[in-house]
Amino acid sequence: MKSAIVYYSMSGNCEMVAEKALDKLKKILDIDAFEAELILIDPKTNVKPENDKKIEEFCEGFGENHPSVTIS
Repeated sequence: MKSAIVYYSMSGNCEMVAEKALDKLKKILDIDAFEAELILIDPKTNVKPENDKKIEEFCEGFGENHPSVTIS
């Protein structure tokens, strides 16, 4: 069984573009869904407290389940 975790960050204001890109990636990887996914629009220039919360929730537990992921 294939498993993937994906983070997508882009500049602009169209989350639909990111969703389409992730759909294409799923097809390429031949998977139905990502184990976890996170889409952030302009996270560096448009800093929001809710993005920090999304990142925290996205990363929770990956250190134990996915040893190759380092969270610092």
